[in-house]
Amino acid sequence: MMLSKMITGILNIVELKEITAKRFDLLEKKKVLPLPKTLIHNIRSTDLEKFLKGPAVESLKENGLLIIQLDKLLSSDTLLNVCSELGTPIAENPTDEVLVPYIEKEVILNVISNNTNGNSASQPFTKRHLNLHTECSRRKVVDQPRYLAFMCCDEGELSSAQTVLVPMKEVFDKLSEKDKKILKNVRYSSDLQTPPFLRTDRENRNIFSIRDFYPDPMYWSFDDENHAYTAADIHESIKILLSHMYSVENTSGITWKNGMLVIVDNTIFFHGKSASDQIDIEKTRHLKRLRIK
Repeated sequence: MMLSKMITGILNIVELKEITAKRFDLLEKKKVLPLPKTLIHNIRSTDLEKFLKGPAVESLKENGLLIIQLDKLLSSDTLLNVCSELGTPIAENPTDEVLVPYIEKEVILNVISNNTNGNSASQPFTKRHLNLHTECSRRKVVDQPRYLAFMCCDEGELSSAQTVLVPMKEVFDKLSEKDKKILKNVRYSSDLQTPPFLRTDRENRNIFSIRDFYPDPMYWSFDDENHAYTAADIHESIKILLSHMYSVENTSGITWKNGMLVIVDNTIFFHGKSASDQIDIEKTRHLKRLRIK
């Protein structure tokens, strides 16, 4: 009986010039992406809870996106109560010194775009671009959020900065069968309990769990049961995945308006952020974020 072979490696993403160019074109070129092909619902804040108990939830499950324009901002308590109808809110990390000043009610993160230094620890607050990723990709599947809810408290500077959405299905459809097989067996090497970069769930949905770590390297491990692949094969499949993530035709962008509430399915879309074209301006954008499982 042949024992499986564990392969480990380091992908230096900063050396991938083709992907660097695609990333720049999508996130740093300060172009405005088209809006998602979904209806924007104009809802009174007093009717929101009823709205989310209706057909809207089925639409969210099917399409992975719900965009609501409210007549006024929700209080943090109301936002938490409404989002709790979708599942269990995930607590923010209370030991993260960068996050702690922005955490509210344990589960709400005030994402305020007031950082320009590019420090990876401050990524949620950057005015610069934020690489494509799925939320909490380093965690076990049961600890990853199904939904991300964002409410815009202040749209901030008038700029080209958008929340960027890339449909997973279109990325999956571009992959070869060999790449799919490899990606279903490769994961971060830091914790073997994390899911592979690609998995198929009980509903037969193909779901990615991965982050573009640029400029940092990606440490990975691969369980090769058949001794069929080399480290070069794994590197190539990861590079192809990253390349496709930044070159999907139906990539869209959300331009925030005060009172806008957006709910994104973390198992249907990759997301990121394009850079502001007014990085030095004092006016900041403020979103409240909840992660829901």
